[in-house]
Amino acid sequence: MYFIAAKLLREAGRGATVIVSTTLVTSATETVTYETQATAGTSGSAELDVYPGGPDGDRAYKVSVIPPPASPFGA
Repeated sequence: MYFIAAKLLREAGRGATVIVSTTLVTSATETVTYETQATAGTSGSAELDVYPGGPDGDRAYKVSVIPPPASPFGA
């Protein structure tokens, strides 16, 4: 696994939950996915372990950022 730091907006990112997911293997009967999450620190960064791309190139990740409950950036 590689190490990735997801840079967020400094104010909006503090305390946010960052979730990344990707599909590792897909067959006719199964799909294997990988998902991990971390909480952004005071710098607005979150540290996550991710899988590198395969022989076909880069790996696509879905990234979700959920602001903390008291954040003015929440829905």
